[in-house]
Amino acid sequence: MVSQDERGKRLLACVIDSYAINDPSKVWASAPLDNDDLTVGFRDISYKELANAVNHASWWLRHMIADTTAVFETLAYAGPKDLRYPILALAAVKCGKQVGCLTNVDLSSS
Repeated sequence: MVSQDERGKRLLACVIDSYAINDPSKVWASAPLDNDDLTVGFRDISYKELANAVNHASWWLRHMIADTTAVFETLAYAGPKDLRYPILALAAVKCGKQVGCLTNVDLSSS
């Protein structure tokens, strides 16, 4: 358990890693098995799976983007509003970046 002194002073990515180690089966999110038919059911995604996805995404980001000295450089995200966004956002933080969401921008009219 986290002491009162640590609450609010840790990065979200560190909190997720802590859950992944100390309570790996704790459910982070539930995703529908079929987006068109929610009666089919849902799949629970654990903090261990989330931490693993974030670590894979941060490895990928480090290899795909150029190193810069800019602190929390912003990366653009133009994709669906699903579980990929928080995974990518957390991965960016682990790489010293941040993500700006462009999903409300209409890119087809340019």
